[in-house]
Amino acid sequence: MQLPVGLSTLLIRIISYNIRFAATDRGNGEEPWSGVRAPRVISQIRFNTINNPAAFVGMQEVLKSQLDDVVAGLNANRTTSEPEWAFLGVGRDDGKEAGEYSPLLYRPSVWELKDSETIWLSPTPDVPGSKGWDAAVTRVLTIGDFKHRETGALVTAMNTHFDHVGTVARENSARIIAEQINKRQNATGSGRGRQRPAIFVTGDFNSEPGQEAYQYLTQPSSPVYDVRESVPEEQRYGNRIGTFSGFQGQSNTLIDYIFLNKAGPWSPQTYAVLANVFDEGIYYSDHQAVVTDVELDLRRGRGYSS
Repeated sequence: MQLPVGLSTLLIRIISYNIRFAATDRGNGEEPWSGVRAPRVISQIRFNTINNPAAFVGMQEVLKSQLDDVVAGLNANRTTSEPEWAFLGVGRDDGKEAGEYSPLLYRPSVWELKDSETIWLSPTPDVPGSKGWDAAVTRVLTIGDFKHRETGALVTAMNTHFDHVGTVARENSARIIAEQINKRQNATGSGRGRQRPAIFVTGDFNSEPGQEAYQYLTQPSSPVYDVRESVPEEQRYGNRIGTFSGFQGQSNTLIDYIFLNKAGPWSPQTYAVLANVFDEGIYYSDHQAVVTDVELDLRRGRGYSS
């Protein structure tokens, strides 16, 4: 496949967004999902992806009804008979629709889904609903292998949500992610015309920078790096400290991240933590969306599939 004339890079916007599950027993400051938070979350995603056709959105804490709302909302103004947006992922409790999803959103007209899988973050990763180590609840890793229709570029997208209680579970979950990335990098091989593997991971890792899971993923031997740390201060936007605020602004904790694989042909351009409350005082979620714009090198032997 030949590259389009004059095209050597592909700009991809990657968003990680814990939208908070639709709780029936809401805490102070938490508005209902239906009719209040839902349209605002959808509007925020639409605004931040409308000018980047190659965008990916990794979400966390998403119930099936919420996923249906988001996808339907994003597709509401489509100009063709085909949906503009699709999702990848399953409910964590049964591998079907029960429990929270950690879905990936993408545009099927831009990206062809080549393969996908869900891995349970447990000692039995192939067993739906399995819970790992000291985790309080079941956790998953959603993986999609994509091919860019115009250029042939290959990208592997991963999205996850680590446990909020289990320290051992979080560190072992980080280990599983590193193993999955190394496996894909080793399988890609090398040689003329081969693409350097391009892999990213979005998620709510429930781990601050000084804690075990984050430390594992950012150690020198890790296959990934935190995009936030690779973008100069003058190219960052929004909140400088945290990504979890709560519904009353009572917290300011950094636990949501986007990681890129070190072997990938990535060039990070921007990093942002978006606001989750505006002048009307309604919190869209108790988390803030994390955004990065990255360039993927499309030159043969770097970020291009022949």
